[in-house]
Amino acid sequence: MVKKNLNYIKLYNELFILYGQNLTLKSHANHGIKLILCAEEVTVVHDRRLYKSKGLILKSDLTLWIKPNHHIGISIFIDPETEIGQVIGVLFKTNKIIKIDGALTATLFEFFHNVIENHATEADIKKYLQHVFGQSITSYRKLDTRIELVISHIIQAQSTPVQFNALLELSSLSASRLIHLFKKEVGIPMRRYILWCKMKRALAAIASGANIKKAASIAGFTDAAHFNRTFLSMFGNSPSNLLK
Repeated sequence: MVKKNLNYIKLYNELFILYGQNLTLKSHANHGIKLILCAEEVTVVHDRRLYKSKGLILKSDLTLWIKPNHHIGISIFIDPETEIGQVIGVLFKTNKIIKIDGALTATLFEFFHNVIENHATEADIKKYLQHVFGQSITSYRKLDTRIELVISHIIQAQSTPVQFNALLELSSLSASRLIHLFKKEVGIPMRRYILWCKMKRALAAIASGANIKKAASIAGFTDAAHFNRTFLSMFGNSPSNLLK
C-alpha cells in the first residue's frame, strides 16, 4: 500500500515511477521522457517559459525547473530509445513540452496509482500507453544493432566500470565513429548515458532498501558525494529529500 506522505519509487526495465511530493529545488536534466501527473496544477519552467497544467509530458534531456507545490503527484520516467519511449516520443513533433487535458490526466493518474498499488507488469503499462496515445508499436524504430550491443553491455555492467575498449571491440567501430553513432542513435553522449544507467541502478538499490551510501557503491559511483551531485543535477533535489 502506498503511504501518502512517503515518496515511493518503482522500477521496471524501460521506465520508473516516482510517487510523492514535488520538491525540486533547482534546474536539472535527465535522459527520461517525463510524465507529470498531479491533483493540483504544476508549473514547469523551461527556456524562460512557464507551462502550467495538472498533467505534462516533457521531452528527454530538457533543462528545466519544476516549482515546488508540495502536492502528491506521480512522475513517470521513460527511456526515449525504448519501445515505450518511442510510442510517447512521436508526440514531440512540434513541442518539447505537451499539456495533457484534465480528463486524461485524471485517467492516467488513476491508472498509475493502481500500478503502484497492485504491481502491474511493464507489459500492462506499455499496452495502456499505446492505447491512450493512439500509437502503434509498428512505428518503433530499432536502433543500429551495434549500438544495441553497446547499450546492452552498459546496462549489464552493474558496478563494474564500463571499459571503452570493450565497447569498441563489441561494436567493431573506431572510437570516433562509435562516439558519433551513439549520440546520433540515443540522443546524448555515451558518458552521459552511462551515468544515467548508473543512476537507475542506484535507484533500484534504494527501492530494495539500501541506504544512499550502499546504493552509490552498488551502482559504481565513486562515493556517496558523487552520487548526490549526480542526483541533484538529474532530479533537482538531493536523494535524501526526494526519496525520504
